[in-house]
Amino acid sequence: MTWREKNWKTKATTISLIFIGSLILFSSLGRFHWSADVFATFLDYLLLIFIVLLGVQIWQKAWRTVLISLLVLSWGLIDLFTFSAASLYPETTADFRLMVFNIYYENSEVDAMYDLIRQHDPDIIYLMEYPSNANPIMRLDLNETYPYQLIEPSRFTMGTAIYSKHPFDQAEIHQFAGTRIPITEVTINADGHLFTFVGGHPWPPMPPWGQLHREQLEDIIDVAAAVDQAQTPLIVAGDFNTAPQTYMLRNMSQQANVQQVRQRFDLTKTYTVTPLISIPLDHIFVSEAIHASDYFYGDPAGSDHKPIFIDFSIQP
Repeated sequence: MTWREKNWKTKATTISLIFIGSLILFSSLGRFHWSADVFATFLDYLLLIFIVLLGVQIWQKAWRTVLISLLVLSWGLIDLFTFSAASLYPETTADFRLMVFNIYYENSEVDAMYDLIRQHDPDIIYLMEYPSNANPIMRLDLNETYPYQLIEPSRFTMGTAIYSKHPFDQAEIHQFAGTRIPITEVTINADGHLFTFVGGHPWPPMPPWGQLHREQLEDIIDVAAAVDQAQTPLIVAGDFNTAPQTYMLRNMSQQANVQQVRQRFDLTKTYTVTPLISIPLDHIFVSEAIHASDYFYGDPAGSDHKPIFIDFSIQP
């Protein structure tokens, strides 16, 4: 059957399939432009739409289109599930617990925040969108339980804070002129074991800030890579405003020699865009010497993000 002989429903399905398929293929080109990583962040949704359209094409017996579409589908699924995932060691006794949480700078549910921390009792807490004195209701008073702190507050979304039950051997906030976001680098002495935590929160890759988002992530990667060169056990974490399968997070794994604490087929979303759409923006990466025995997600506690927790030990 020629294109002219096809009915309008078959044509509409084919055109839609070509369009979504093109976005799936484009999403793998993040190496060349930041906008490809935006589509990669929504890759699972694109694949779901693509599978529905593919099913319609099978029903319409458009076998040539089906064959090509299966190749595109395979490409997208490989991209979605082949990020660098850290091995979990459930048989290992965890010595420490880390909590990573974008608390949302307008969050006023302080009691829910305290309840979350008391419930899970982390040893180290890294918070993003930490408010300044302009919003004192969210200034968390954790001095008694977490005496070691490095806080860089902000009026809006750039504030960060790290709290620890264990002393800091070294603590520094990096803030580069071109990218402006604070990048936390803290070496923690945990019961005689030293490890370094690097955290950051780049801006979302929206059209005004797309290239800036990439440069901010590159700064985080550079700080983490310098720690890796020093051969210190390393954790890199934050709301990176991008998904596991994107080029930039693959690049982080490669450049800083870290892997993501996330099971390969875990599609859990940590940020709600709309009631129907959520995306995985929050991440924890570890080096080989950090053995994570478990990870889990907590209650949002008034935020638009879910916190991530990992239980881990440090190997000699």
